[in-house]
Amino acid sequence: MKDVVLTVVTILSLLIGLPFLILWIRDRVVTPTRKEMDEYSHRFKERLRQPNLDAVAKHFGCSLPRALVALYQDQVELMRANFEVAPSAGASKSVRWFIAFYEPTDAESTQLSWPGCEKYFPFANDGCGNDYLVDPTLDDPPVKFHDHETGEMSHVCNTLSQFLAWPRLEVEE
Repeated sequence: MKDVVLTVVTILSLLIGLPFLILWIRDRVVTPTRKEMDEYSHRFKERLRQPNLDAVAKHFGCSLPRALVALYQDQVELMRANFEVAPSAGASKSVRWFIAFYEPTDAESTQLSWPGCEKYFPFANDGCGNDYLVDPTLDDPPVKFHDHETGEMSHVCNTLSQFLAWPRLEVEE
């Protein structure tokens, strides 16, 4: 009887204690601290404020499209976050594209790309890891949306200049 009680107590201890131990380890080791998140956010914003277009041009071996250069010279637009773009202000939800933030443009930004996207520059992100891409070797490239989970690319707009001229819309709740 004593062995049965000891076995039950051991099993219960594992079933209850192990999840708490796993959560404790996750919180201490894996989850970034508030300070680390604040430092990352500050560094990200500084990278946006100080674009290095020459590093990106060198990486791709070309002059960057005028519309892309104009975007990264527009500090107000670069700091915009959590909005939608669409061909017209009254466009239905089905043709709106959500942008969580613009991506910095520097040497660091050229080092990370999803497989199959190496020839593209990611200039914006939907906040879920999906990128808005352009081929920087073209004068006024089409805008594509890359879903990183499926690897699919969708056509968003015929040219970057047209995409950047689309109305910015508040996100509907």
